[in-house]
Amino acid sequence: MKFENWLKGIQLEDRDVWTTTTPEALARNQNHTYLLQALFVRLALQPDFPRKADFKQKVLSLLKTRID
Repeated sequence: MKFENWLKGIQLEDRDVWTTTTPEALARNQNHTYLLQALFVRLALQPDFPRKADFKQKVLSLLKTRID
């Protein structure tokens, strides 16, 4: 649950980036996107653990909303 809340927090911080565009908001959004990309790769490289597939799917889903 903590992981999901953390992801939701990132999404909430960046939700208005394209409507109230500032250099800071764009930088934060880009930094979050890079962080999520790196996190997905790190998860993919880790040995299996109980919620690994779930975590990867949640990160990938969030990344897809940033590309579409």
